Amino acid sequence: MPKTIPQNSGAQILMILRCLRPLRIFILVPHMRRVVYELCRGFKEILLVCTTFLLLTCLLTYFLLVLTVEYLNVVVCELNVP
Repeated sequence: MPKTIPQNSGAQILMILRCLRPLRIFILVPHMRRVVYELCRGFKEILLVCTTFLLLTCLLTYFLLVLTVEYLNVVVCELNVP
């Protein structure tokens, strides 16, 4: 492999085409296409579950914070009553 390749040369075009070689396997092997689709679908579901868990965690934290602040307000109000 050469260290430097001039722009717009034949070597650069050949290297770009070499990078696209895995796509040919994806097109030629139908089982590989299904594997990739299922893998993408699995990542989508995992991301959805993680996002839902993060949202529920944030809501629970906010609820506990509000509950604590309201409790402290009630305690402070009761202490100030003569």
